[in-house]
Amino acid sequence: MRNRFFLLFLILLNYDSLSQSQLHSAENREKFASYLIAEGDYLRASEEYDKLFSLTSDTVYTLKSASSLIRLGNYRQAAEKTKTLYSEVYNAEANILHIIARLYLEEEQKVYPIPEANTEYAGNIELLKLYDKARRSGFNANETGALLSYPLFTQDARSDISAKYSGLRQISPAFAALLSALVPGSGKLYTGDYSDGVTALLTTSLFTYLTVINFKAGHDIRGYIFGAAALGFYAGNVYGSYAAARNRNLEVIYNFSLEIDGIFRANSYFLKGKALDIYAD
Repeated sequence: MRNRFFLLFLILLNYDSLSQSQLHSAENREKFASYLIAEGDYLRASEEYDKLFSLTSDTVYTLKSASSLIRLGNYRQAAEKTKTLYSEVYNAEANILHIIARLYLEEEQKVYPIPEANTEYAGNIELLKLYDKARRSGFNANETGALLSYPLFTQDARSDISAKYSGLRQISPAFAALLSALVPGSGKLYTGDYSDGVTALLTTSLFTYLTVINFKAGHDIRGYIFGAAALGFYAGNVYGSYAAARNRNLEVIYNFSLEIDGIFRANSYFLKGKALDIYAD
Protein backbone atom coordinates (compact mmCIF):
# COMPACT_ATOMS: atom_id res chain seq x y z
CA MET A 1 0.00 0.00 0.00
CA ARG A 2 2.81 2.40 0.92
CA ASN A 3 4.53 1.72 -2.42
CA ARG A 4 1.32 2.52 -4.30
CA PHE A 5 0.99 5.88 -2.55
CA PHE A 6 4.63 6.66 -3.29
CA LEU A 7 4.16 5.72 -6.95
CA LEU A 8 1.03 7.91 -7.18
CA PHE A 9 2.96 10.80 -5.60
CA LEU A 10 5.73 10.47 -8.20
CA ILE A 11 3.18 10.42 -11.04
CA LEU A 12 1.46 13.57 -9.75
CA LEU A 13 4.80 15.30 -9.24
CA ASN A 14 5.93 14.49 -12.77
CA TYR A 15 2.56 15.59 -14.18
CA ASP A 16 2.83 18.90 -12.36
CA SER A 17 6.37 19.43 -13.65
CA LEU A 18 5.28 18.55 -17.18
CA SER A 19 2.32 20.97 -16.96
CA GLN A 20 4.58 23.77 -15.75
CA SER A 21 7.02 23.05 -18.58
CA GLN A 22 4.23 23.18 -21.17
CA LEU A 23 2.79 26.34 -19.62
CA HIS A 24 6.11 28.17 -20.03
CA SER A 25 6.92 26.74 -23.45
CA ALA A 26 8.04 29.09 -26.22
CA GLU A 27 4.78 28.54 -28.09
CA ASN A 28 2.63 29.48 -25.10
CA ARG A 29 4.83 32.45 -24.22
CA GLU A 30 4.48 33.75 -27.77
CA LYS A 31 0.70 33.39 -27.60
CA PHE A 32 0.68 35.20 -24.26
CA ALA A 33 2.85 38.01 -25.67
CA SER A 34 0.44 38.41 -28.60
CA TYR A 35 -2.44 38.57 -26.13
CA LEU A 36 -0.63 41.28 -24.15
CA ILE A 37 -0.14 43.29 -27.37
CA ALA A 38 -3.84 43.00 -28.15
CA GLU A 39 -4.61 44.26 -24.63
CA GLY A 40 -2.19 47.17 -24.99
CA ASP A 41 0.16 45.89 -22.27
CA TYR A 42 3.30 46.61 -24.27
CA LEU A 43 5.74 46.58 -21.35
CA ARG A 44 4.88 43.02 -20.30
CA ALA A 45 4.79 41.97 -23.95
CA SER A 46 8.34 43.27 -24.37
CA GLU A 47 9.41 41.31 -21.31
CA GLU A 48 7.83 38.13 -22.70
CA TYR A 49 9.65 38.60 -26.01
CA ASP A 50 12.91 39.06 -24.09
CA LYS A 51 12.25 35.74 -22.32
CA LEU A 52 11.54 34.11 -25.68
CA PHE A 53 14.87 35.39 -26.98
CA SER A 54 16.58 33.87 -23.93
CA LEU A 55 14.86 30.54 -24.66
CA THR A 56 15.41 30.41 -28.42
CA SER A 57 18.20 32.93 -29.26
CA ASP A 58 16.02 33.98 -32.20
CA THR A 59 16.62 37.70 -32.84
CA VAL A 60 13.14 38.15 -34.30
CA TYR A 61 11.98 38.27 -30.68
CA THR A 62 14.37 41.14 -30.02
CA LEU A 63 12.70 42.98 -32.90
CA LYS A 64 9.28 42.23 -31.49
CA SER A 65 10.43 43.46 -28.09
CA ALA A 66 11.74 46.67 -29.66
CA SER A 67 8.48 47.16 -31.55
CA SER A 68 6.55 46.79 -28.30
CA LEU A 69 8.79 49.36 -26.61
CA ILE A 70 8.24 51.81 -29.48
CA ARG A 71 4.48 51.43 -29.03
CA LEU A 72 4.99 52.09 -25.33
CA GLY A 73 7.08 55.19 -26.02
CA ASN A 74 10.31 53.79 -24.54
CA TYR A 75 12.34 54.83 -27.57
CA ARG A 76 15.77 54.88 -25.96
CA GLN A 77 15.56 51.26 -24.84
CA ALA A 78 14.16 50.26 -28.23
CA ALA A 79 17.10 51.94 -29.94
CA GLU A 80 19.54 50.12 -27.66
CA LYS A 81 17.89 46.77 -28.46
CA THR A 82 18.02 47.21 -32.22
CA LYS A 83 21.41 48.82 -32.74
CA THR A 84 23.21 45.49 -32.26
CA LEU A 85 21.21 43.62 -34.91
CA TYR A 86 22.57 45.13 -38.12
CA SER A 87 24.75 42.11 -38.79
CA GLU A 88 21.88 39.69 -38.26
CA VAL A 89 19.48 38.27 -40.83
CA TYR A 90 16.93 40.94 -39.86
CA ASN A 91 19.33 43.73 -40.78
CA ALA A 92 16.85 45.86 -42.74
CA GLU A 93 14.01 45.51 -40.27
CA ALA A 94 16.31 46.26 -37.34
CA ASN A 95 17.50 49.34 -39.16
CA ILE A 96 13.95 50.62 -39.64
CA LEU A 97 12.95 50.03 -36.03
CA HIS A 98 16.17 51.64 -34.82
CA ILE A 99 15.55 54.76 -36.88
CA ILE A 100 11.94 55.01 -35.73
CA ALA A 101 13.15 54.80 -32.15
CA ARG A 102 15.89 57.36 -32.73
CA LEU A 103 13.41 59.84 -34.21
CA TYR A 104 12.08 60.50 -30.75
CA LEU A 105 15.40 60.95 -28.98
CA GLU A 106 16.92 64.37 -28.56
CA GLU A 107 20.47 63.79 -29.78
CA GLU A 108 21.41 66.22 -32.51
CA GLN A 109 24.11 63.99 -33.99
CA LYS A 110 22.50 60.88 -35.42
CA VAL A 111 23.50 58.24 -37.94
CA TYR A 112 21.13 56.78 -40.52
CA PRO A 113 22.81 53.62 -41.81
CA ILE A 114 21.45 52.15 -45.05
CA PRO A 115 20.62 48.42 -44.89
CA GLU A 116 23.35 46.44 -46.60
CA ALA A 117 21.48 43.18 -47.18
CA ASN A 118 18.17 44.60 -48.32
CA THR A 119 17.41 47.87 -50.12
CA GLU A 120 13.65 47.37 -49.89
CA TYR A 121 13.47 49.92 -47.08
CA ALA A 122 15.73 52.62 -48.54
CA GLY A 123 12.72 54.77 -49.41
CA ASN A 124 11.30 54.37 -45.93
CA ILE A 125 14.58 55.45 -44.38
CA GLU A 126 14.62 58.58 -46.53
CA LEU A 127 11.01 59.34 -45.56
CA LEU A 128 11.80 58.97 -41.87
CA LYS A 129 14.82 61.25 -42.26
CA LEU A 130 12.64 63.90 -43.90
CA TYR A 131 10.08 63.54 -41.14
CA ASP A 132 12.76 63.96 -38.50
CA LYS A 133 14.15 67.08 -40.22
CA ALA A 134 10.68 68.60 -40.47
CA ARG A 135 9.98 67.95 -36.79
CA ARG A 136 13.28 69.45 -35.67
CA SER A 137 12.82 72.52 -37.89
CA GLY A 138 9.50 73.30 -36.24
CA PHE A 139 7.79 72.23 -39.49
CA ASN A 140 9.02 75.21 -41.47
CA ALA A 141 7.75 75.57 -45.03
CA ASN A 142 10.84 74.14 -46.79
CA GLU A 143 11.25 71.00 -44.69
CA THR A 144 7.51 70.31 -44.55
CA GLY A 145 7.24 70.78 -48.32
CA ALA A 146 10.05 68.27 -48.87
CA LEU A 147 8.29 65.81 -46.57
CA LEU A 148 4.87 66.16 -48.22
CA SER A 149 6.29 65.80 -51.74
CA TYR A 150 7.89 62.44 -50.96
CA PRO A 151 6.24 59.73 -53.12
CA LEU A 152 5.77 57.09 -50.40
CA PHE A 153 2.85 59.00 -48.90
CA THR A 154 -0.60 57.71 -49.74
CA GLN A 155 -2.83 60.37 -51.25
CA ASP A 156 -5.17 60.28 -48.25
CA ALA A 157 -2.29 60.76 -45.80
CA ARG A 158 -0.78 63.58 -47.87
CA SER A 159 -4.14 65.36 -48.09
CA ASP A 160 -4.72 64.93 -44.35
CA ILE A 161 -1.31 66.32 -43.42
CA SER A 162 -1.59 69.18 -45.93
CA ALA A 163 -4.97 70.19 -44.51
CA LYS A 164 -3.63 70.18 -40.97
CA TYR A 165 -0.53 72.14 -42.00
CA SER A 166 -2.51 74.80 -43.85
CA GLY A 167 -4.60 75.26 -40.71
CA LEU A 168 -1.58 76.12 -38.57
CA ARG A 169 -1.61 79.67 -37.27
CA GLN A 170 1.70 80.90 -35.91
CA ILE A 171 2.21 84.42 -34.64
CA SER A 172 5.24 86.70 -34.66
CA PRO A 173 7.03 87.08 -31.29
CA ALA A 174 8.73 90.26 -32.57
CA PHE A 175 5.39 91.79 -33.54
CA ALA A 176 3.92 90.86 -30.15
CA ALA A 177 6.84 92.59 -28.42
CA LEU A 178 6.43 95.68 -30.65
CA LEU A 179 2.73 95.93 -29.83
CA SER A 180 3.43 95.79 -26.10
CA ALA A 181 6.18 98.37 -26.49
CA LEU A 182 3.64 100.75 -28.04
CA VAL A 183 0.67 99.87 -25.82
CA PRO A 184 1.45 97.79 -22.70
CA GLY A 185 -0.44 94.50 -22.70
CA SER A 186 -1.51 94.64 -26.35
CA GLY A 187 1.07 92.01 -27.32
CA LYS A 188 -0.47 89.60 -24.83
CA LEU A 189 -3.91 90.34 -26.30
CA TYR A 190 -2.44 89.52 -29.73
CA THR A 191 -1.31 86.12 -28.45
CA GLY A 192 -4.74 85.41 -26.99
CA ASP A 193 -3.62 85.79 -23.37
CA TYR A 194 -6.30 88.33 -22.48
CA SER A 195 -6.10 88.24 -18.69
CA ASP A 196 -2.34 88.82 -18.67
CA GLY A 197 -2.73 91.54 -21.28
CA VAL A 198 -5.25 93.47 -19.19
CA THR A 199 -3.13 92.96 -16.06
CA ALA A 200 0.01 94.26 -17.82
CA LEU A 201 -1.86 97.34 -19.06
CA LEU A 202 -3.31 98.14 -15.63
CA THR A 203 -0.10 97.62 -13.61
CA THR A 204 2.13 99.54 -16.02
CA SER A 205 -0.39 102.38 -16.26
CA LEU A 206 -0.91 102.50 -12.49
CA PHE A 207 2.78 102.72 -11.62
CA THR A 208 3.38 105.25 -14.40
CA TYR A 209 0.57 107.38 -12.97
CA LEU A 210 1.99 107.08 -9.44
CA THR A 211 5.40 108.11 -10.76
CA VAL A 212 4.01 111.24 -12.42
CA ILE A 213 1.90 112.44 -9.48
CA ASN A 214 4.72 111.89 -6.98
CA PHE A 215 7.17 113.90 -9.06
CA LYS A 216 4.55 116.63 -9.48
CA ALA A 217 3.98 116.66 -5.72
CA GLY A 218 7.72 117.02 -5.09
CA HIS A 219 8.13 113.50 -3.66
CA ASP A 220 11.18 112.71 -5.74
CA ILE A 221 12.30 109.60 -3.84
CA ARG A 222 8.89 107.98 -4.13
CA GLY A 223 8.76 109.14 -7.73
CA TYR A 224 12.01 107.32 -8.51
CA ILE A 225 10.80 104.20 -6.69
CA PHE A 226 7.50 104.10 -8.56
CA GLY A 227 9.33 105.02 -11.78
CA ALA A 228 11.69 102.06 -11.40
CA ALA A 229 8.72 99.80 -10.73
CA ALA A 230 6.87 101.17 -13.78
CA LEU A 231 9.95 100.62 -15.95
CA GLY A 232 10.27 97.06 -14.65
CA PHE A 233 6.63 96.29 -15.41
CA TYR A 234 7.00 97.86 -18.86
CA ALA A 235 10.10 95.81 -19.71
CA GLY A 236 8.49 92.67 -18.33
CA ASN A 237 5.40 93.34 -20.40
CA VAL A 238 7.46 93.62 -23.60
CA TYR A 239 9.54 90.51 -22.94
CA GLY A 240 6.51 88.62 -21.63
CA SER A 241 4.65 89.29 -24.88
CA TYR A 242 7.60 88.00 -26.91
CA ALA A 243 7.86 84.87 -24.74
CA ALA A 244 4.10 84.27 -24.82
CA ALA A 245 4.07 84.37 -28.63
CA ARG A 246 7.07 82.06 -28.84
CA ASN A 247 5.55 79.58 -26.38
CA ARG A 248 2.25 79.64 -28.22
CA ASN A 249 4.05 78.76 -31.46
CA LEU A 250 5.85 75.90 -29.72
CA GLU A 251 2.53 74.58 -28.44
CA VAL A 252 1.00 74.79 -31.92
CA ILE A 253 3.95 72.91 -33.43
CA TYR A 254 3.89 70.32 -30.65
CA ASN A 255 0.19 69.60 -31.17
CA PHE A 256 0.69 69.43 -34.93
CA SER A 257 3.62 67.06 -34.41
CA LEU A 258 1.40 64.76 -32.34
CA GLU A 259 -1.20 64.71 -35.10
CA ILE A 260 1.38 63.89 -37.78
CA ASP A 261 2.91 61.28 -35.51
CA GLY A 262 -0.53 59.67 -35.28
CA ILE A 263 -0.78 59.57 -39.07
CA PHE A 264 2.65 57.91 -39.32
CA ARG A 265 1.70 55.33 -36.72
CA ALA A 266 -1.70 54.67 -38.30
CA ASN A 267 0.06 53.95 -41.59
CA SER A 268 2.75 51.79 -39.95
CA TYR A 269 5.33 54.45 -40.87
CA PHE A 270 4.51 53.79 -44.55
CA LEU A 271 6.64 50.65 -44.58
CA LYS A 272 6.29 48.64 -47.75
CA GLY A 273 5.78 44.91 -47.54
CA LYS A 274 6.53 44.41 -43.86
CA ALA A 275 4.90 46.93 -41.57
CA LEU A 276 6.16 47.72 -38.12
CA ASP A 277 3.16 45.92 -36.62
CA ILE A 278 4.29 42.55 -37.98
CA TYR A 279 6.82 42.38 -35.15
CA ALA A 280 4.19 42.78 -32.47
CA ASP A 281 1.53 40.36 -33.74
